Amino acid sequence: KIYPPQNIPEITSYIAEVVQKVCLGQNMDLHMNRASVSEIKCEDVLNMYDLKTSVAIEASLVPLMMLEKRSKEEIEHIKQFAHHAGLVFQIKDDILDASSTKEELGKDVEQDVDKINIVRLYGLQKAEELMNYHLAEAIKNCKDLPFNTNLFEGIVKYFAERKH
Repeated sequence: KIYPPQNIPEITSYIAEVVQKVCLGQNMDLHMNRASVSEIKCEDVLNMYDLKTSVAIEASLVPLMMLEKRSKEEIEHIKQFAHHAGLVFQIKDDILDASSTKEELGKDVEQDVDKINIVRLYGLQKAEELMNYHLAEAIKNCKDLPFNTNLFEGIVKYFAERKH
């Protein structure tokens, strides 16, 4: 499909914003790991996860939505889906690192034992609850879209159910 060139500046601007956000998230990650656990709040960690992972997911979906001239409301649902899906992925990663064996994961575990993460801040049970909340929110945003979102729903469910 050929898209009109007048959309390109808007998409290029959006991509530039995404790159800045991902860099900010990486910077937050580096600085957080120099802080003590008592200095960090759950919202800080979730914001870092959002900037690092959710924004990357968003960036893979939104430009196509923009090219297709989808409504602002639909693009916002995609952004919200990406926000929640990225958090599901990151929280599950924390859970797996804290609760799996090297054999189960296929890589060294407890790599994040000294890093600030949701499990370290709140424990496994609260991390599971938080992940399930974000899973439900991601799926809810899919349901609000006027097109087939089975693939999106399947991906976010995989993020939550994966074993490695």
